[in-house]
Formats: sequence, structure tokens, C-alpha cells
Amino acid sequence: PITAIDGPMYGETFAFKERNVAKLSPTGNVESPYALSIISDAMGAVDARLVHPGELNGIPAIFFADTNAAYALTSGGITCISEPIGRDLRAITITADPGLLIWDPYQRVMFLQTSVAPAAQAGSYTSFTLDTAKVRWAGFTLGGAAGGWILGTSLLGIDTVLGGSGAEIL
Repeated sequence: PITAIDGPMYGETFAFKERNVAKLSPTGNVESPYALSIISDAMGAVDARLVHPGELNGIPAIFFADTNAAYALTSGGITCISEPIGRDLRAITITADPGLLIWDPYQRVMFLQTSVAPAAQAGSYTSFTLDTAKVRWAGFTLGGAAGGWILGTSLLGIDTVLGGSGAEIL
């Protein structure tokens, strides 16, 4: 089944499955409005929560994550952007809940949240941040009591602003 649809980027829409990325290009034909092109059969997106449009080095991109890596889909194709943190991600299985990938257009960073414990406020969350201009990663693990999580300058809860930025968990 399709796990996410995103776009348009350069006038085209992209459909994601767990191990598949496809491009839907408008044809102008009423009977067959889109042409389907498979971009990759090797990687895909776990869920719509792990697909988000943004930019990488000033180029429009769609960020997405499969079970163990993060990628950027740009006009140049698909690039694995998580290699610097690949060792950490291979130890974690990225799942739809509580996995989350968000682009913050103000600070020009991408947030990738995973969990190494059951999805609960008292769990242990691992969060990674990618500076998309410098393509540099930072990451940390949070753990503690059920009283809440501190991530950047804000409390990580049901309706939270990450790092004081415009990106929100809804």
C-alpha cells in the first residue's frame, strides 16, 4: 500500500511505499492524467509522518525515512543523507509511531525523531537534527520520568514546538 504522497516538486507528485518511490507526472490527457515512473525499488517511506518537503543546500527536496535511514529526493535523484549517523540509526528501527520527520523553514533544519522504547511520554527518545545548509548532523538521546521531555527550549509532548522553531508535533 501507499504510505505517503508528497509534492508537487517541479510540477510532479511523488508516491511512497515501504520499499518504493514513484513519480506521478501530469500528462494533460483526461483519460490518463498521470504517467507513473518508478524512481526506486530499494527504499521508501515508513509512513506519512516520515515524509516532509524542504530544501537541501538551497535545492527543493522531499525528505523521507525508511526503517533505518533518512533520504533526500531532489532534482538529482535520491541521496542517503543519514550516513554520518548511520551507525546510530542501524541500532534503531524507525517506525510510524513515534517516528517523526519535520522540516523547519526558519532555521533551515530537519528534525528526525525515533524511539528506542515503547511510544510513551516516559519512553526514551532519540532525536537527530540536520543543518540542511551545512549538511551537518547533531543528535542526542532523552530519557526520564513521565513529567515531560526537554528538547531544545520546549517541552516535548502531544502539541509541542521543537527547539523553539516553527516545526510542531501535532
